Amino acid sequence: MIGRESELRGVTESLTSARAGRGGAVFLVGEGGIGKSRLAEAVAQQAFAAEMTLMRAAAVRSARWCRSGP
Repeated sequence: MIGRESELRGVTESLTSARAGRGGAVFLVGEGGIGKSRLAEAVAQQAFAAEMTLMRAAAVRSARWCRSGP
């Protein structure tokens, strides 16, 4: 991924951490067209190759604020 090596490295480290039993979450946030989907696909390929379970979600623009968690 040209121009996203740092981001890919960070997410790859999160995958490594997850494989070691330390859970977590990664959020890809930013303006449209900056490569979030491409980065997510690259990470999904790594997770698939490592036989990991992967959960993906998508968001839609909303004027209403939603809170995550308790």
